[in-house]
Amino acid sequence: MVKVKKYKLLIAAAAVAVGVAGAGLLPNAVTAKAGSSEVYIASSTSIDDTSINSGDFLTTGKVAAENGKAKFNTLSEKEKLTTKTKAFNLKEYGVTTLLDFSSTLNFSSFAEDGNFSMAFGLNNLKNETGAEDSFAVKVNYDSASKKFSIGVSEYTKDGEISVYAPTVIGAIKINRDVTFKVFVDTDCNLTVSVLPTGASSETKLVSGYGLNVNPEGYISYVSSGRNEITLSDPQILVYEYDAPETIDYTETFDKNGYNSNVFYSASTASPITPSSLSVENGALRFKNTAAAYISTRYKYSNFELSFDITDMARTATFDDNGNVVSLINSWFGIAFGVNSIDETPDTTTRYSTWLQLGRVVPGVENFVKPANVHYLLWDNNGNWNNVTDPQYMTDFNPWSTKYDGEVINVKFAVTDGLVELFMKIDGDPDWGEPYFTYDFGKVKTGYVRIFTAGNTGIETKGIEYNDVGNFTIDNLSIKDTDHENAKTLLPTPEYKSNLWVKTPDYDYKTKPDDKDLIGNKISSGDMNGSSAKSGCASSVGLSLPLIALAAIPFIKRKKK
Repeated sequence: MVKVKKYKLLIAAAAVAVGVAGAGLLPNAVTAKAGSSEVYIASSTSIDDTSINSGDFLTTGKVAAENGKAKFNTLSEKEKLTTKTKAFNLKEYGVTTLLDFSSTLNFSSFAEDGNFSMAFGLNNLKNETGAEDSFAVKVNYDSASKKFSIGVSEYTKDGEISVYAPTVIGAIKINRDVTFKVFVDTDCNLTVSVLPTGASSETKLVSGYGLNVNPEGYISYVSSGRNEITLSDPQILVYEYDAPETIDYTETFDKNGYNSNVFYSASTASPITPSSLSVENGALRFKNTAAAYISTRYKYSNFELSFDITDMARTATFDDNGNVVSLINSWFGIAFGVNSIDETPDTTTRYSTWLQLGRVVPGVENFVKPANVHYLLWDNNGNWNNVTDPQYMTDFNPWSTKYDGEVINVKFAVTDGLVELFMKIDGDPDWGEPYFTYDFGKVKTGYVRIFTAGNTGIETKGIEYNDVGNFTIDNLSIKDTDHENAKTLLPTPEYKSNLWVKTPDYDYKTKPDDKDLIGNKISSGDMNGSSAKSGCASSVGLSLPLIALAAIPFIKRKKK
Protein backbone atom coordinates (compact mmCIF):
# COMPACT_ATOMS: atom_id res chain seq x y z
CA MET A 1 0.00 0.00 0.00
CA VAL A 2 1.24 3.45 -0.91
CA LYS A 3 1.45 5.80 2.01
CA VAL A 4 0.09 9.19 0.99
CA LYS A 5 1.48 12.20 2.76
CA LYS A 6 -0.89 14.77 4.19
CA TYR A 7 -0.04 18.36 4.96
CA LYS A 8 -1.52 21.18 6.93
CA LEU A 9 1.45 23.55 6.98
CA LEU A 10 3.75 24.38 4.09
CA ILE A 11 6.99 22.44 4.24
CA ALA A 12 9.96 24.51 3.18
CA ALA A 13 12.07 22.98 0.43
CA ALA A 14 15.63 22.45 1.59
CA ALA A 15 16.99 19.61 -0.47
CA VAL A 16 19.23 20.02 -3.48
CA ALA A 17 17.33 19.79 -6.77
CA VAL A 18 17.64 16.53 -8.65
CA GLY A 19 17.12 16.47 -12.43
CA VAL A 20 14.08 14.59 -13.56
CA ALA A 21 14.68 13.74 -17.18
CA GLY A 22 12.40 10.85 -18.11
CA ALA A 23 13.85 7.38 -18.35
CA GLY A 24 12.84 3.76 -18.58
CA LEU A 25 10.45 3.54 -21.55
CA LEU A 26 8.01 0.68 -21.43
CA PRO A 27 8.56 -2.05 -24.03
CA ASN A 28 5.10 -1.54 -25.47
CA ALA A 29 3.04 1.64 -25.16
CA VAL A 30 -0.55 1.20 -24.13
CA THR A 31 -2.76 2.27 -27.03
CA ALA A 32 -6.24 1.06 -26.07
CA LYS A 33 -9.10 3.48 -25.78
CA ALA A 34 -11.63 3.72 -22.99
CA GLY A 35 -14.98 5.19 -22.04
CA SER A 36 -18.34 5.64 -23.75
CA SER A 37 -18.72 8.28 -26.43
CA GLU A 38 -21.47 9.59 -28.64
CA VAL A 39 -20.66 8.75 -32.25
CA TYR A 40 -22.52 10.00 -35.31
CA ILE A 41 -22.17 7.19 -37.82
CA ALA A 42 -23.97 9.46 -40.27
CA SER A 43 -24.66 13.19 -40.21
CA SER A 44 -25.40 16.16 -42.45
CA THR A 45 -21.70 16.21 -43.36
CA SER A 46 -22.01 12.71 -44.86
CA ILE A 47 -23.64 14.23 -47.96
CA ASP A 48 -22.29 17.32 -49.70
CA ASP A 49 -23.26 19.02 -52.96
CA THR A 50 -21.53 16.50 -55.20
CA SER A 51 -20.76 13.31 -53.27
CA ILE A 52 -21.81 10.88 -50.58
CA ASN A 53 -19.11 10.07 -48.03
CA SER A 54 -17.98 6.54 -48.84
CA GLY A 55 -16.59 6.19 -45.33
CA ASP A 56 -20.09 6.60 -43.87
CA PHE A 57 -22.31 4.96 -46.48
CA LEU A 58 -22.23 2.03 -48.86
CA THR A 59 -24.23 2.97 -51.96
CA THR A 60 -26.16 0.54 -54.15
CA GLY A 61 -27.71 1.51 -57.50
CA LYS A 62 -27.71 5.05 -58.91
CA VAL A 63 -28.33 6.97 -55.70
CA ALA A 64 -26.24 10.17 -55.84
CA ALA A 65 -25.66 13.50 -54.15
CA GLU A 66 -27.43 16.61 -55.39
CA ASN A 67 -27.46 19.99 -53.64
CA GLY A 68 -26.44 18.49 -50.32
CA LYS A 69 -29.07 15.76 -50.46
CA ALA A 70 -28.98 12.08 -51.37
CA LYS A 71 -31.27 11.44 -54.34
CA PHE A 72 -32.91 8.10 -55.00
CA ASN A 73 -33.90 8.41 -58.63
CA THR A 74 -35.66 6.57 -61.42
CA LEU A 75 -32.50 5.16 -62.97
CA SER A 76 -32.59 1.78 -61.23
CA GLU A 77 -35.06 -0.58 -59.60
CA LYS A 78 -33.25 -0.92 -56.28
CA GLU A 79 -31.23 1.83 -54.60
CA LYS A 80 -29.76 1.72 -51.10
CA LEU A 81 -27.71 3.73 -48.66
CA THR A 82 -26.31 1.58 -45.85
CA THR A 83 -24.25 2.75 -42.90
CA LYS A 84 -20.78 1.26 -42.73
CA THR A 85 -20.82 1.33 -38.93
CA LYS A 86 -23.00 -0.81 -36.70
CA ALA A 87 -25.02 0.26 -33.70
CA PHE A 88 -24.09 -1.70 -30.57
CA ASN A 89 -25.82 -2.27 -27.25
CA LEU A 90 -23.55 -1.03 -24.43
CA LYS A 91 -25.94 -1.56 -21.55
CA GLU A 92 -23.35 -3.53 -19.57
CA TYR A 93 -21.16 -0.40 -19.54
CA GLY A 94 -23.89 1.82 -18.13
CA VAL A 95 -25.02 3.33 -21.47
CA THR A 96 -28.80 3.85 -21.80
CA THR A 97 -29.15 4.76 -25.52
CA LEU A 98 -28.58 2.22 -28.28
CA LEU A 99 -29.75 4.25 -31.29
CA ASP A 100 -31.04 7.78 -31.86
CA PHE A 101 -32.06 8.21 -35.53
CA SER A 102 -33.42 11.22 -37.40
CA SER A 103 -33.70 11.82 -41.15
CA THR A 104 -35.72 14.11 -43.40
CA LEU A 105 -37.25 12.64 -46.58
CA ASN A 106 -39.10 14.16 -49.50
CA PHE A 107 -41.19 11.87 -51.73
CA SER A 108 -41.54 13.32 -55.25
CA SER A 109 -42.91 10.28 -57.03
CA PHE A 110 -43.51 6.57 -56.60
CA ALA A 111 -43.48 3.88 -59.23
CA GLU A 112 -46.43 1.52 -59.30
CA ASP A 113 -45.88 -0.98 -56.47
CA GLY A 114 -42.89 1.12 -55.37
CA ASN A 115 -42.06 1.55 -51.71
CA PHE A 116 -39.46 2.97 -49.38
CA SER A 117 -38.14 1.62 -46.09
CA MET A 118 -35.62 2.27 -43.36
CA ALA A 119 -34.23 -1.02 -42.06
CA PHE A 120 -32.48 -1.36 -38.68
CA GLY A 121 -30.46 -4.07 -36.95
CA LEU A 122 -29.12 -5.61 -40.17
CA ASN A 123 -26.47 -8.23 -39.45
CA ASN A 124 -24.44 -7.56 -42.60
CA LEU A 125 -24.14 -4.87 -45.27
CA LYS A 126 -25.92 -6.95 -47.92
CA ASN A 127 -29.07 -7.65 -45.88
CA GLU A 128 -32.36 -6.41 -47.29
CA THR A 129 -35.46 -5.08 -45.58
CA GLY A 130 -37.16 -8.06 -43.97
CA ALA A 131 -33.93 -9.87 -43.05
CA GLU A 132 -34.18 -12.08 -40.00
CA ASP A 133 -33.39 -10.39 -36.67
CA SER A 134 -34.14 -6.83 -37.84
CA PHE A 135 -36.95 -4.26 -37.91
CA ALA A 136 -38.08 -1.63 -40.40
CA VAL A 137 -40.15 1.51 -40.88
CA LYS A 138 -41.97 1.19 -44.23
CA VAL A 139 -43.51 3.88 -46.43
CA ASN A 140 -46.10 3.08 -49.11
CA TYR A 141 -47.96 5.37 -51.52
CA ASP A 142 -51.39 4.76 -53.04
CA SER A 143 -51.43 6.59 -56.38
CA ALA A 144 -55.19 6.28 -56.63
CA SER A 145 -55.95 7.94 -53.30
CA LYS A 146 -52.67 9.91 -53.29
CA LYS A 147 -52.16 8.98 -49.68
CA PHE A 148 -49.16 7.74 -47.76
CA SER A 149 -49.26 4.95 -45.21
CA ILE A 150 -46.58 4.13 -42.62
CA GLY A 151 -46.00 0.77 -40.97
CA VAL A 152 -43.46 -0.69 -38.55
CA SER A 153 -42.51 -4.37 -38.50
CA GLU A 154 -39.92 -6.63 -36.90
CA TYR A 155 -38.64 -9.84 -38.46
CA THR A 156 -37.94 -12.87 -36.30
CA LYS A 157 -37.00 -16.40 -37.31
CA ASP A 158 -40.74 -17.12 -37.32
CA GLY A 159 -41.51 -14.32 -39.76
CA GLU A 160 -42.87 -10.77 -39.74
CA ILE A 161 -44.47 -9.25 -36.65
CA SER A 162 -46.47 -6.07 -37.15
CA VAL A 163 -45.47 -3.52 -34.54
CA TYR A 164 -47.55 -0.72 -36.11
CA ALA A 165 -49.98 -1.72 -38.81
CA PRO A 166 -49.77 0.36 -42.03
CA THR A 167 -51.76 3.49 -41.34
CA VAL A 168 -52.54 6.50 -43.52
CA ILE A 169 -50.80 9.65 -42.27
CA GLY A 170 -52.70 12.53 -43.83
CA ALA A 171 -50.01 15.12 -43.09
CA ILE A 172 -47.50 13.37 -45.39
CA LYS A 173 -47.83 14.70 -48.93
CA ILE A 174 -46.01 14.53 -52.24
CA ASN A 175 -43.07 17.01 -52.29
CA ARG A 176 -43.46 17.77 -48.59
CA ASP A 177 -40.52 17.18 -46.22
CA VAL A 178 -41.15 14.75 -43.40
CA THR A 179 -38.74 13.91 -40.59
CA PHE A 180 -38.63 10.34 -39.31
CA LYS A 181 -37.38 9.70 -35.79
CA VAL A 182 -36.43 6.30 -34.38
CA PHE A 183 -35.15 5.77 -30.85
CA VAL A 184 -34.06 2.48 -29.24
CA ASP A 185 -32.79 2.26 -25.67
CA THR A 186 -30.41 -0.40 -24.39
CA ASP A 187 -33.37 -2.36 -22.97
CA CYS A 188 -34.47 -2.73 -26.64
CA ASN A 189 -37.56 -0.52 -26.30
CA LEU A 190 -38.56 1.12 -29.60
CA THR A 191 -40.11 4.55 -30.20
CA VAL A 192 -41.01 5.83 -33.70
CA SER A 193 -42.49 9.18 -34.71
CA VAL A 194 -42.92 11.37 -37.81
CA LEU A 195 -42.97 15.14 -38.15
CA PRO A 196 -44.19 16.52 -41.50
CA THR A 197 -43.15 20.05 -42.39
CA GLY A 198 -45.81 22.47 -41.25
CA ALA A 199 -47.31 20.09 -38.70
CA SER A 200 -47.81 21.52 -35.22
CA SER A 201 -46.52 18.41 -33.51
CA GLU A 202 -45.04 15.05 -34.34
CA THR A 203 -47.13 11.94 -34.74
CA LYS A 204 -45.98 9.09 -32.51
CA LEU A 205 -46.41 5.71 -34.15
CA VAL A 206 -44.71 3.47 -31.57
CA SER A 207 -43.87 4.26 -27.96
CA GLY A 208 -41.72 1.98 -25.80
CA TYR A 209 -42.37 -1.24 -27.70
CA GLY A 210 -40.22 -4.12 -26.45
CA LEU A 211 -38.52 -5.58 -29.50
CA ASN A 212 -38.25 -9.33 -29.96
CA VAL A 213 -35.20 -8.92 -32.21
CA ASN A 214 -31.70 -7.65 -31.54
CA PRO A 215 -31.59 -4.02 -32.77
CA GLU A 216 -27.78 -4.01 -33.03
CA GLY A 217 -26.47 -3.76 -36.56
CA TYR A 218 -26.36 -1.67 -39.73
CA ILE A 219 -29.03 0.80 -40.88
CA SER A 220 -30.18 1.03 -44.48
CA TYR A 221 -32.39 3.37 -46.55
CA VAL A 222 -33.98 1.30 -49.30
CA SER A 223 -35.92 2.50 -52.35
CA SER A 224 -37.66 -0.33 -54.25
CA GLY A 225 -38.96 0.65 -57.66
CA ARG A 226 -38.10 3.62 -59.81
CA ASN A 227 -39.02 6.18 -57.18
CA GLU A 228 -37.82 9.74 -56.87
CA ILE A 229 -36.96 10.52 -53.25
CA THR A 230 -34.47 12.84 -51.54
CA LEU A 231 -32.81 12.31 -48.17
CA SER A 232 -31.37 15.21 -46.18
CA ASP A 233 -29.86 15.85 -42.77
CA PRO A 234 -29.30 12.25 -41.63
CA GLN A 235 -28.43 12.16 -37.92
CA ILE A 236 -27.65 8.66 -36.66
CA LEU A 237 -26.26 8.65 -33.14
CA VAL A 238 -24.85 5.54 -31.48
CA TYR A 239 -22.36 4.91 -28.69
CA GLU A 240 -18.97 3.29 -28.59
CA TYR A 241 -16.98 1.98 -25.67
CA ASP A 242 -13.42 0.68 -25.86
CA ALA A 243 -12.00 -0.79 -22.68
CA PRO A 244 -8.45 0.21 -21.69
CA GLU A 245 -5.61 -1.71 -20.20
CA THR A 246 -4.12 0.71 -17.74
CA ILE A 247 -3.15 1.15 -14.08
CA ASP A 248 -3.99 2.99 -10.89
CA TYR A 249 -0.98 4.63 -9.29
CA THR A 250 0.04 7.19 -6.66
CA GLU A 251 3.46 8.84 -6.77
CA THR A 252 4.66 10.41 -3.50
CA PHE A 253 8.16 11.37 -4.72
CA ASP A 254 9.60 10.00 -1.46
CA LYS A 255 12.52 8.27 -3.20
CA ASN A 256 14.03 11.54 -4.41
CA GLY A 257 12.54 10.85 -7.83
CA TYR A 258 9.54 9.12 -9.39
CA ASN A 259 8.63 5.82 -11.05
CA SER A 260 9.74 6.19 -14.66
CA ASN A 261 7.72 3.10 -15.60
CA VAL A 262 4.59 5.16 -14.86
CA PHE A 263 5.53 8.80 -15.55
CA TYR A 264 7.75 10.76 -17.90
CA SER A 265 9.01 14.36 -17.59
CA ALA A 266 11.03 16.96 -19.44
CA SER A 267 11.67 20.69 -19.18
CA THR A 268 13.34 23.67 -20.86
CA ALA A 269 14.95 26.50 -18.94
CA SER A 270 13.73 30.07 -18.71
CA PRO A 271 16.19 33.02 -18.64
CA ILE A 272 15.80 33.13 -14.84
CA THR A 273 18.24 30.96 -12.94
CA PRO A 274 17.98 28.52 -11.35
CA SER A 275 15.41 27.00 -13.73
CA SER A 276 14.51 23.34 -13.37
CA LEU A 277 11.87 20.67 -13.02
CA SER A 278 13.12 18.57 -10.16
CA VAL A 279 12.27 16.56 -7.09
CA GLU A 280 13.05 18.46 -3.93
CA ASN A 281 12.19 17.46 -0.40
CA GLY A 282 9.87 14.68 -1.56
CA ALA A 283 7.84 16.77 -4.02
CA LEU A 284 8.00 17.78 -7.69
CA ARG A 285 8.98 21.41 -8.12
CA PHE A 286 8.49 23.56 -11.19
CA LYS A 287 11.15 26.23 -10.55
CA ASN A 288 11.19 29.16 -12.99
CA THR A 289 10.40 26.72 -15.80
CA ALA A 290 9.65 27.66 -19.36
CA ALA A 291 8.18 24.57 -21.06
CA ALA A 292 7.94 21.68 -18.60
CA TYR A 293 5.66 18.71 -17.94
CA ILE A 294 5.12 15.41 -16.23
CA SER A 295 3.08 12.90 -18.23
CA THR A 296 1.55 9.47 -17.69
CA ARG A 297 3.05 6.60 -19.70
CA TYR A 298 -0.39 5.00 -20.01
CA LYS A 299 -3.36 6.30 -21.98
CA TYR A 300 -6.63 7.10 -20.25
CA SER A 301 -10.12 8.12 -21.27
CA ASN A 302 -12.13 7.91 -18.08
CA PHE A 303 -9.89 8.88 -15.21
CA GLU A 304 -9.44 10.80 -11.99
CA LEU A 305 -6.23 12.78 -11.56
CA SER A 306 -5.43 14.21 -8.14
CA PHE A 307 -2.47 16.03 -6.63
CA ASP A 308 -1.53 18.50 -3.91
CA ILE A 309 -0.22 21.99 -4.60
CA THR A 310 2.16 22.36 -1.68
CA ASP A 311 3.69 25.67 -2.75
CA MET A 312 3.11 28.39 -5.33
CA ALA A 313 4.88 31.65 -6.14
CA ARG A 314 2.17 34.26 -5.68
CA THR A 315 4.55 37.23 -5.69
CA ALA A 316 7.80 37.95 -7.48
CA THR A 317 11.10 38.19 -5.60
CA PHE A 318 14.19 40.33 -6.35
CA ASP A 319 17.73 40.43 -5.09
CA ASP A 320 19.38 43.48 -3.50
CA ASN A 321 20.29 44.80 -6.94
CA GLY A 322 16.72 44.62 -8.23
CA ASN A 323 17.32 41.56 -10.38
CA VAL A 324 14.49 39.04 -10.71
CA VAL A 325 15.07 35.95 -8.59
CA SER A 326 11.65 34.36 -9.03
CA LEU A 327 8.53 35.35 -10.97
CA ILE A 328 4.93 34.74 -10.08
CA ASN A 329 3.51 31.41 -11.25
CA SER A 330 1.82 32.46 -14.50
CA TRP A 331 -0.36 29.40 -15.17
CA PHE A 332 -0.35 25.65 -15.52
CA GLY A 333 -2.43 23.26 -17.57
CA ILE A 334 -3.95 19.81 -17.20
CA ALA A 335 -4.07 18.10 -20.60
CA PHE A 336 -5.75 14.86 -21.65
CA GLY A 337 -6.07 13.05 -24.94
CA VAL A 338 -2.38 13.85 -25.53
CA ASN A 339 -0.94 11.97 -28.50
CA SER A 340 2.51 11.10 -27.16
CA ILE A 341 4.36 11.13 -23.88
CA ASP A 342 7.17 13.28 -25.22
CA GLU A 343 5.38 15.87 -27.33
CA THR A 344 6.44 19.41 -26.49
CA PRO A 345 4.23 21.60 -24.30
CA ASP A 346 3.89 23.95 -27.26
CA THR A 347 2.42 21.08 -29.28
CA THR A 348 0.11 20.25 -26.40
CA THR A 349 -1.26 23.80 -26.28
CA ARG A 350 -2.05 23.72 -30.01
CA TYR A 351 -3.16 20.12 -30.61
CA SER A 352 -4.55 18.69 -27.37
CA THR A 353 -7.49 19.17 -25.06
CA TRP A 354 -6.49 20.94 -21.87
CA LEU A 355 -7.72 23.09 -19.01
CA GLN A 356 -5.70 26.21 -18.33
CA LEU A 357 -5.58 27.38 -14.72
CA GLY A 358 -4.40 30.86 -13.85
CA ARG A 359 -3.12 32.77 -16.85
CA VAL A 360 -1.71 35.67 -14.87
CA VAL A 361 -0.85 38.39 -17.35
CA PRO A 362 2.80 39.05 -16.50
CA GLY A 363 3.87 42.55 -15.57
CA VAL A 364 4.92 44.56 -12.59
CA GLU A 365 1.34 45.39 -11.62
CA ASN A 366 0.59 41.70 -11.15
CA PHE A 367 3.57 40.77 -9.02
CA VAL A 368 1.99 41.48 -5.70
CA LYS A 369 -1.64 40.68 -6.39
CA PRO A 370 -2.40 38.48 -9.40
CA ALA A 371 -5.33 39.76 -11.40
CA ASN A 372 -7.88 38.12 -13.67
CA VAL A 373 -6.86 34.53 -12.96
CA HIS A 374 -9.30 32.15 -14.63
CA TYR A 375 -10.15 28.74 -16.08
CA LEU A 376 -10.10 28.30 -19.83
CA LEU A 377 -10.77 25.01 -21.65
CA TRP A 378 -9.09 24.39 -24.99
CA ASP A 379 -9.84 21.75 -27.64
CA ASN A 380 -7.31 22.23 -30.40
CA ASN A 381 -6.46 20.64 -33.70
CA GLY A 382 -3.67 22.91 -34.83
CA ASN A 383 -5.68 26.06 -34.26
CA TRP A 384 -6.35 27.90 -31.04
CA ASN A 385 -9.88 26.91 -30.09
CA ASN A 386 -11.18 27.78 -26.63
CA VAL A 387 -14.45 25.93 -26.08
CA THR A 388 -15.31 28.06 -23.04
CA ASP A 389 -15.00 31.73 -22.22
CA PRO A 390 -12.66 32.61 -19.34
CA GLN A 391 -14.28 31.70 -16.05
CA TYR A 392 -12.69 33.82 -13.34
CA MET A 393 -11.65 32.24 -10.05
CA THR A 394 -13.93 34.11 -7.71
CA ASP A 395 -14.91 31.32 -5.30
CA PHE A 396 -11.52 29.62 -4.88
CA ASN A 397 -8.36 31.26 -6.21
CA PRO A 398 -5.13 29.29 -5.60
CA TRP A 399 -3.14 32.42 -6.56
CA SER A 400 -4.49 34.33 -3.56
CA THR A 401 -1.83 35.07 -0.95
CA LYS A 402 -4.27 34.02 1.77
CA TYR A 403 -3.36 30.44 0.86
CA ASP A 404 0.34 30.95 1.61
CA GLY A 405 1.33 28.16 3.97
CA GLU A 406 -1.64 26.00 2.97
CA VAL A 407 -1.74 22.85 0.87
CA ILE A 408 -4.38 22.83 -1.86
CA ASN A 409 -5.88 19.50 -2.92
CA VAL A 410 -6.81 19.27 -6.61
CA LYS A 411 -9.00 16.64 -8.29
CA PHE A 412 -9.51 16.59 -12.05
CA ALA A 413 -12.01 14.04 -13.38
CA VAL A 414 -13.08 13.12 -16.91
CA THR A 415 -16.04 10.74 -17.25
CA ASP A 416 -17.38 9.91 -20.72
CA GLY A 417 -16.39 13.40 -21.85
CA LEU A 418 -17.60 15.26 -18.75
CA VAL A 419 -14.77 17.40 -17.34
CA GLU A 420 -14.86 18.38 -13.65
CA LEU A 421 -12.34 20.25 -11.49
CA PHE A 422 -12.49 20.19 -7.70
CA MET A 423 -10.28 22.03 -5.20
CA LYS A 424 -10.14 22.27 -1.42
CA ILE A 425 -7.79 23.03 1.43
CA ASP A 426 -5.98 19.97 2.72
CA GLY A 427 -7.86 18.64 5.73
CA ASP A 428 -11.32 19.70 4.55
CA PRO A 429 -13.49 16.55 4.52
CA ASP A 430 -15.56 17.14 1.38
CA TRP A 431 -14.79 18.18 -2.17
CA GLY A 432 -18.13 19.87 -2.61
CA GLU A 433 -19.33 20.98 -6.04
CA PRO A 434 -16.84 21.31 -8.92
CA TYR A 435 -15.42 24.77 -9.56
CA PHE A 436 -15.29 24.03 -13.28
CA THR A 437 -17.33 21.68 -15.44
CA TYR A 438 -17.85 21.08 -19.15
CA ASP A 439 -19.36 18.19 -21.11
CA PHE A 440 -17.73 17.31 -24.45
CA GLY A 441 -20.15 14.44 -24.98
CA LYS A 442 -17.33 12.28 -26.24
CA VAL A 443 -14.20 10.65 -24.93
CA LYS A 444 -10.72 12.13 -25.44
CA THR A 445 -8.36 9.18 -25.24
CA GLY A 446 -4.66 9.77 -24.69
CA TYR A 447 -1.94 10.50 -22.19
CA VAL A 448 -2.55 12.83 -19.25
CA ARG A 449 -0.09 15.55 -18.21
CA ILE A 450 0.46 18.57 -15.98
CA PHE A 451 2.47 21.19 -17.81
CA THR A 452 3.67 24.76 -18.29
CA ALA A 453 4.73 26.55 -21.47
CA GLY A 454 6.67 29.73 -20.65
CA ASN A 455 9.31 31.83 -22.38
CA THR A 456 12.83 30.58 -23.13
CA GLY A 457 13.99 34.10 -24.02
CA ILE A 458 13.49 37.51 -22.44
CA GLU A 459 10.29 39.30 -23.38
CA THR A 460 10.76 42.54 -25.31
CA LYS A 461 9.16 44.51 -22.45
CA GLY A 462 11.57 42.97 -19.96
CA ILE A 463 12.11 39.75 -18.09
CA GLU A 464 9.42 40.69 -15.57
CA TYR A 465 6.89 40.01 -18.34
CA ASN A 466 7.99 36.39 -18.85
CA ASP A 467 5.63 33.47 -18.37
CA VAL A 468 7.12 30.92 -15.96
CA GLY A 469 6.00 27.97 -13.90
CA ASN A 470 6.66 28.32 -10.19
CA PHE A 471 4.77 25.78 -8.10
CA THR A 472 5.24 22.44 -6.35
CA ILE A 473 3.05 19.32 -6.44
CA ASP A 474 2.95 16.14 -4.40
CA ASN A 475 0.90 12.94 -4.05
CA LEU A 476 0.31 12.69 -7.79
CA SER A 477 -2.37 10.04 -8.37
CA ILE A 478 -4.04 8.70 -11.53
CA LYS A 479 -6.99 6.30 -11.36
CA ASP A 480 -8.96 4.56 -14.10
CA THR A 481 -12.71 5.23 -13.68
CA ASP A 482 -14.11 3.09 -16.48
CA HIS A 483 -17.28 1.16 -15.92
CA GLU A 484 -16.54 -1.88 -13.79
CA ASN A 485 -17.68 -4.26 -16.53
CA ALA A 486 -15.15 -2.79 -18.94
CA LYS A 487 -12.25 -1.95 -16.67
CA THR A 488 -9.01 -3.86 -17.17
CA LEU A 489 -6.26 -2.93 -14.70
CA LEU A 490 -2.75 -4.14 -15.34
CA PRO A 491 -0.36 -5.09 -12.53
CA THR A 492 1.50 -2.12 -11.10
CA PRO A 493 4.90 -1.91 -12.81
CA GLU A 494 7.97 -2.21 -10.63
CA TYR A 495 9.56 0.97 -9.39
CA LYS A 496 12.29 2.28 -11.67
CA SER A 497 13.76 5.60 -10.66
CA ASN A 498 13.93 8.35 -13.22
CA LEU A 499 17.28 9.45 -11.78
CA TRP A 500 20.32 8.89 -13.92
CA VAL A 501 22.85 6.72 -12.13
CA LYS A 502 26.27 8.43 -12.18
CA THR A 503 29.10 6.20 -13.35
CA PRO A 504 31.87 6.28 -10.71
CA ASP A 505 35.26 7.71 -11.72
CA TYR A 506 37.90 5.10 -12.61
CA ASP A 507 41.06 5.36 -10.57
CA TYR A 508 43.72 4.94 -13.27
CA LYS A 509 47.27 4.19 -12.09
CA THR A 510 50.34 3.96 -14.37
CA LYS A 511 53.04 1.32 -14.03
CA PRO A 512 56.33 2.84 -15.36
CA ASP A 513 58.83 0.51 -17.08
CA ASP A 514 62.42 1.58 -17.98
CA LYS A 515 62.19 -0.56 -21.07
CA ASP A 516 59.70 1.98 -22.47
CA LEU A 517 62.41 4.74 -22.53
CA ILE A 518 63.52 5.55 -26.10
CA GLY A 519 67.22 5.37 -25.24
CA ASN A 520 66.85 1.88 -23.78
CA LYS A 521 64.84 0.79 -26.79
CA ILE A 522 67.56 1.96 -29.21
CA SER A 523 70.37 0.39 -27.25
CA SER A 524 68.52 -2.87 -27.02
CA GLY A 525 67.38 -2.79 -30.63
CA ASP A 526 63.83 -3.31 -29.47
CA MET A 527 61.77 -0.35 -30.66
CA ASN A 528 58.62 -2.38 -30.25
CA GLY A 529 59.22 -3.49 -26.67
CA SER A 530 60.18 -7.07 -27.47
CA SER A 531 63.32 -8.94 -28.64
CA ALA A 532 61.35 -11.64 -30.36
CA LYS A 533 59.23 -9.74 -32.90
CA SER A 534 58.62 -10.92 -36.42
CA GLY A 535 56.83 -9.61 -39.43
CA CYS A 536 56.68 -6.20 -41.07
CA ALA A 537 56.54 -4.16 -37.88
CA SER A 538 59.68 -5.72 -36.36
CA SER A 539 61.82 -5.39 -39.52
CA VAL A 540 61.04 -1.72 -39.84
CA GLY A 541 61.90 -1.16 -36.24
CA LEU A 542 65.40 -2.71 -36.68
CA SER A 543 66.30 -1.23 -40.06
CA LEU A 544 65.79 2.43 -39.42
CA PRO A 545 68.44 2.90 -36.68
CA LEU A 546 71.03 0.94 -38.66
CA ILE A 547 70.56 3.02 -41.78
CA ALA A 548 70.85 6.21 -39.82
CA LEU A 549 74.12 5.17 -38.10
CA ALA A 550 75.74 3.99 -41.36
CA ALA A 551 75.17 7.30 -43.06
CA ILE A 552 77.30 9.32 -40.64
CA PRO A 553 80.85 8.14 -41.69
CA PHE A 554 79.88 8.33 -45.36
CA ILE A 555 79.00 11.95 -45.07
CA LYS A 556 82.20 12.76 -43.19
CA ARG A 557 84.36 11.13 -45.87
CA LYS A 558 82.65 13.09 -48.57
CA LYS A 559 83.33 16.34 -46.75
CA LYS A 560 87.04 15.52 -46.27
